[in-house]
Amino acid sequence: MTRASLPLLVVLAACGTTDLDDDATHTTDPEPAPLEGPAVDGPALEEPPGDVPHGDAMPPDEPAPDVDPQLGCAAAARAAAPSTCPFANELVVYGQEGWNVLADELAPALSPCTQAFISIPPRNDDKTQVREGQAALMRARGPQLHPMAEFHFTTWNRLRLAEGLTWRELGMRFREEMEREGYCVEAGDTWAINEAPSTLRKDAAFRAGFAELLGGLSEGRAGMPFSKGAVFIVGFGHKSTNLPVYKGNVKRALQDAGFWAAANKAVRFWGQEVYVDPQHACVSGATAAERRAMVNRYAMHQHRLSAVAPDVAGANTAQSFLGRAYVPVLNAVWDAAPERGYGDTTVSLAQMRRFVRAQVEAVRSYAAANAAPDGRIGFAFASYHDPQEWAALGATIGDALACAYGEGGVAADACGIDGCACVAVGATANPAWDAFSSW
Repeated sequence: MTRASLPLLVVLAACGTTDLDDDATHTTDPEPAPLEGPAVDGPALEEPPGDVPHGDAMPPDEPAPDVDPQLGCAAAARAAAPSTCPFANELVVYGQEGWNVLADELAPALSPCTQAFISIPPRNDDKTQVREGQAALMRARGPQLHPMAEFHFTTWNRLRLAEGLTWRELGMRFREEMEREGYCVEAGDTWAINEAPSTLRKDAAFRAGFAELLGGLSEGRAGMPFSKGAVFIVGFGHKSTNLPVYKGNVKRALQDAGFWAAANKAVRFWGQEVYVDPQHACVSGATAAERRAMVNRYAMHQHRLSAVAPDVAGANTAQSFLGRAYVPVLNAVWDAAPERGYGDTTVSLAQMRRFVRAQVEAVRSYAAANAAPDGRIGFAFASYHDPQEWAALGATIGDALACAYGEGGVAADACGIDGCACVAVGATANPAWDAFSSW
């Protein structure tokens, strides 16, 4: 019997929290009133170190699975989320590895309130080649699971320069690759740009070209169905404290009305990589409210800044778009040393499970009192541990989502049987991210 078929009272009992430090009333981080001041003008400045590209290791290429590439490719209507769902929950996953194990764990665990979108990396030997056979395998698990073909930005941009292609042509060519490998837009399959660079927030000319790429990906060639996809944007590390230049670049980008209007037409999920670090979220003795604040001041910093932007056309356009599309891409990458680009997740499996639940609880709590992210939540999923324990991590994500976003669920339900009181040795809060509460 799946969780979706269990009586509601039984599900609620299974989702009961054991996190005894959780206070009864769940409130979001207080937002100070916006400060008066001029908009930031002038060219973007060079940011201090903080953009940490995440590890790009991929599993070795394997023979394509023996499966009909059109399996499950039908335009069957998906049932709307029940009215008792707190949100129409959309899980967006950057699947560096282990995506099939994650999907196997999610399939029986997801509540009727959730749709999951999982990116599948390209071939390791040529990252302009869509990985064979994976879309049909993902669809075969049921109508709540949707594959996203990864557009590896660095590799495809290199191809664009080598062949003299336009940005739009590049996007259309990728849609052809998707179609060739059995991706079915009518069934909910789509694309996901991985590693959109920090140039996106620094350079207006680059944003204009990127907008053309989005148009090519969403529209495809003549006769192809329209498809809004996902963008995963390179993040700025949770441990960073030197933030003024980074914040200034984000402010300038938020005022580029033309870009955000183009993104609104083409993008369903604007996935900011905010890999919450246990070293700045899992502080011993922290209350539930303090832990939520440590997660959300970082995970939601771009949305928080857009929400206090001045009443000007560009910022209003960005605010509207992010309110509809912003996805905090959180951290479910276990046993990653700091140089991997995911913070320091070298904690025990028990603490990692609490950490994953704590992130779900924090974002779900924020969504209950703010214009975003509604039911959208993202994770990077991988493991550097031996054994990898993908199944345990996947099951934790599935259970936390079913409890917090399922019928009748509330934020605290994410804590489940593991609790949310994660502890990392030496962890301390990083209040520098409070700077994004004001313009």
